[in-house]
Amino acid sequence: MLRRKVSRLGLCPALGAMLILAVPVLAGSGEQDVEQKAMTLLREGCAYYQMGEFAKAKDAFDEMLALRPGSQVALRMQREAELGLLARVASEKDQQLAATARKVLDMMGQAVRQERRVIENPDKLLTDFQSPDLRAYLNARAELVGHGAYAVPYLLQFLTRHGPDAQMIVARAISTIRDIGRAAVPPLVEALAADDELVQLRVVGLIGQFGDRRAVPALLALCEAPNLSEPLAEAAGEALKAITGQPPDALGSAVEQYRALAQMYVKEDAASVGFVYGGWQEVWHWNPGAADWHERLTYELVPTYSYYQQQAVENALKGLMLDPENADLSSLLLTALCRQRQLAHMYSGLKDEEQVRSHAAVTAAQLDKHVPLVGHLMGVDVVG
Repeated sequence: MLRRKVSRLGLCPALGAMLILAVPVLAGSGEQDVEQKAMTLLREGCAYYQMGEFAKAKDAFDEMLALRPGSQVALRMQREAELGLLARVASEKDQQLAATARKVLDMMGQAVRQERRVIENPDKLLTDFQSPDLRAYLNARAELVGHGAYAVPYLLQFLTRHGPDAQMIVARAISTIRDIGRAAVPPLVEALAADDELVQLRVVGLIGQFGDRRAVPALLALCEAPNLSEPLAEAAGEALKAITGQPPDALGSAVEQYRALAQMYVKEDAASVGFVYGGWQEVWHWNPGAADWHERLTYELVPTYSYYQQQAVENALKGLMLDPENADLSSLLLTALCRQRQLAHMYSGLKDEEQVRSHAAVTAAQLDKHVPLVGHLMGVDVVG
């Protein structure tokens, strides 16, 4: 029989102190009302939690998380309440439900998971994810977490919802994306381009919880956007401070950060930008013209050997969109393209891995044509 010890005494007061220290002094009465509501929900949730009323505690923390999606306190307490429920379920007589609870608890503790790109029957999966039936929800959540980053496009639609009736679903989506881990950051960064401010606010809050420096250039670009609303600017600033420990004005410009990130990818600095495994990696893009939310986040698969250089190209181009005359970014773009061409020629001669070899041959032929043209447009001769 699975048992999870739930130590409740002392946890909520400590987290309450953290929340008080984390709440900025706000001038707007509307923002003060939000913080006051968040504090009230924290007190209610903690009271229920300490009494062992995990379902009521989770409802309070769900509502708090919907109000402040970037709150580490809300996320941690929501998880604690949910795990308290799961631990209780796992000891009950319903063996099928108990098995589901154990499966979720085990999955939450795994650092490495098998990611499946193809989500079968997504409509039913998302319906179950919203179900008030605990068994259906737990099964759907476990499957979505197992899909890793590929579940993010499907969960994104829930971040558009608002109002009291939507709080549970919003909190479920936020906590599920958080449990997917660092793999969720690249699609979330692309989702910052959404034209829905509520989605942007919630995505920014999520990104801030991961502490992933790959998001810094996009967050700074958001801060520099014209006509940015005060709540979104504040949220982006809080996320940047959570990631870097510094306010936005101490981090330089978005262009400088895109240059730094592109350089890390050119150098294949895996310690900074993440290690990659397997034969293929996804590069995420935002498709604003798609009708459905899950189709707005798309990805292309590239061979692992060229992944870092492709990401260098992507980040150099994003920086050049902000500063088309930047010589450093132009140089990094051309360097990454040349390295991609060199690698493609190398891998096109492989005897094994037919799919990789074929892709490399096509890529090499394309880059043989395009790289000299890019170099010419930038005023640089490309030889060899």
